[in-house]
Amino acid sequence: MEDRLRSTLVGLAGEARRAFDRAQEHGSAEEFVQAIERLEASRRLLEIDKVDERLRGHVKGAFTNAINDRDGIFAKADGGTVFVDEIGELELEPQPALLRALDKRTVCKLGATAHHKFDARVVAATNRDLRAEVATRRFREDLYYRLAVIRIAVPALRERGSDIPRLVEYFANRFAPGIAISPDDMQRLLAHGRRGNVRELRNVMERACLLARGGALDLDGALAADLPIAASTTRHDEFLSAP
Repeated sequence: MEDRLRSTLVGLAGEARRAFDRAQEHGSAEEFVQAIERLEASRRLLEIDKVDERLRGHVKGAFTNAINDRDGIFAKADGGTVFVDEIGELELEPQPALLRALDKRTVCKLGATAHHKFDARVVAATNRDLRAEVATRRFREDLYYRLAVIRIAVPALRERGSDIPRLVEYFANRFAPGIAISPDDMQRLLAHGRRGNVRELRNVMERACLLARGGALDLDGALAADLPIAASTTRHDEFLSAP
């Protein structure tokens, strides 16, 4: 579908990814994710040739150890969504491979000659300010505008306290199924400031469950060990979505 909405979802580090996962879990926005292939974009993992191969796939014999045909990310996600995590960490050199696929809406496997169309939305997340990255020529301007059409702000966890009880219950059931959460414990967790957002809450809950005695959370011990971290410049996650 050529007119699929392209959007940008913005929030603190970790928040945009969680918002995307919630959309996936609840099937919102017309079953937002039908098929997802996650391309983790980090300097350690994304060598140029690997990005190209993972996007396009390959045919048998295309290179050493290519013993079978393999579909690329776009082919696997045809009819669904490709989620590119931490796209702000993607170096300049691999970016044209992603741009070409988005522009042409076709991919050609490595070692093949035929191009195949795909129909997949692309959602990209980053905790960098990509507009600033464009200004410093570390991120391609054409790729940024190809991905980002609408930017949606995702507030920090401390600004949406109504989500905290659900997260507390989730982490409690994960780390200590059946453990009791008293109203006082919940109020303390609601009142506790979290610069670290969901990751910090998860850390506190895991520690409170490990220190639990008598089937009840030990928030005193968990929060006492929650060492303060110097305030840092706010960094944002972005979701960049292409049709």
